[in-house]
Amino acid sequence: MQKYYVCAVDNGKYIIKKGKINSKEYKILGKFKNKVEAIKFIKSIENNNLINLDSVKLNKDIDKRIISLREDEAVIFTDGSYDISYKFKTECYSYGIVIFTKERNIGNPIKLNGKLLKPKHLNLRNIYSELKALMIALNYTVKKFPKIKKIYIYHDYIGISKWALKEWQIKRKFVYDYCKYIKKVKKRCELKFIHINSHTSIKYNDLADELCSKVIKKDKGESKDVNRIKTKNN
Repeated sequence: MQKYYVCAVDNGKYIIKKGKINSKEYKILGKFKNKVEAIKFIKSIENNNLINLDSVKLNKDIDKRIISLREDEAVIFTDGSYDISYKFKTECYSYGIVIFTKERNIGNPIKLNGKLLKPKHLNLRNIYSELKALMIALNYTVKKFPKIKKIYIYHDYIGISKWALKEWQIKRKFVYDYCKYIKKVKKRCELKFIHINSHTSIKYNDLADELCSKVIKKDKGESKDVNRIKTKNN
């Protein structure tokens, strides 16, 4: 039986595709057994209480939040990518991260990107990269800035918040590990998840996406013009 996929397209729109999906052409947000479940998922995104504003106003709101950050607050934008070359039989998982704090504010954010080692969870593809990107970002932030007590997380993959807030059922071990890590971080600081639509001209989200793309484009290697951090499991 062919599955139904909910995909993100330009201008913050969502579409339902049946059967095999080209992950280069579409950003897959969810996989469902039937069209009814897929439609319900789209409605839950459009009606969710995270945040869904037009890009101009949202960019202004984000800038305002960043400028007014206290010493114990941070803003994070993350993105994860997956690319496969059937011709050369190679795969690349990458992450892009943009972090703002009071001392690293607008005009001088922390920018991180890098290549993720090929995971055991091959069927997760871009989901693995998306979740891993946030784990790396949080790990960096809490270690580099021990005074941080509240982190605003802007993300375009809805699963980042749905699993973290226990709104989606966990079926894979890596997702369980992700939720376990989020729970650990929440013991030391508050996490505020803010969902934004992909490819809607949200500038810092686009920057995180660009950082991912740089890794993919450089022969599936590391980008040399940004800082890369190493973690035990990346």
